[in-house]
Amino acid sequence: MSVSQPIRLTELASCAGCAAKIGADILAQVVNPLRLSKVPPQLLIGLDAIDDAAVYRVNEQQAIKPKYGLAVTGMVHPDHILTKGGAKPGDVLILSKPLGTGLMTTAQKQGKVREEDMAAAVQSMTRLNRRASELLVQAGPGVHAATDITGFGILGHAWEMAAQSLTSMRFDYQALPLLPNIRHYAELGCIPGGTGRNKRSLQAYIHFGDHLDEIDQAILYDPQTSGGLFAAIDPSLWQTLSEQEEVTFWPIGEVTELVSNQNLIVLEVE
Repeated sequence: MSVSQPIRLTELASCAGCAAKIGADILAQVVNPLRLSKVPPQLLIGLDAIDDAAVYRVNEQQAIKPKYGLAVTGMVHPDHILTKGGAKPGDVLILSKPLGTGLMTTAQKQGKVREEDMAAAVQSMTRLNRRASELLVQAGPGVHAATDITGFGILGHAWEMAAQSLTSMRFDYQALPLLPNIRHYAELGCIPGGTGRNKRSLQAYIHFGDHLDEIDQAILYDPQTSGGLFAAIDPSLWQTLSEQEEVTFWPIGEVTELVSNQNLIVLEVE
């Protein structure tokens, strides 16, 4: 590389974005012993059911989501907390951003990405989930569960929701929104390391349709950076959420049935 060439830090990093996260199975081993600790009654959400953040009640109107970073604290009304648990059979599964950022950023790191494709990925990653979350809160109690899609990919975070809800889920692969030319980059081998970790921790719970090949599966296991919101909603809410113009929500599947324990969860992709 000459001094006149631009230096891209993404080409020097060993991992891209949330693909750097450790696997969900290893993380569970680290966190599980902490569940034995006594907790105060003000702790509304802790480690008894692993969720996106802890929530601690400050007063009757306010609670705080301590976030890793040591200085980032969000405020929330205790009555307006959306958790991963609560999905019900018959719920529609919706997503607010397209998938593929892990593949795209890896393609950029390898110098194989098209500028216009990367621009679409950057536009998606820099779009805040704030308005999408506000719309879900405003939709009321018919939003049964919600989370965001990051390093564990769509299937990893769907499994977390299914585990907290004790339900199985079914996804329509053709309904999944994807960033431009993502399959092309997967075929070129631009697959982040986090994809393999996600597959190892999840494959016992996933059933793919026979028509879905290894490339399709790589897209589904792809770790996302600044992905969209994923929610399970009562079907009666879908028309209202689909008609508003501020955020695009895609219906990508459904909650199928209750199960008696987490080992019986199945995520079908057809």
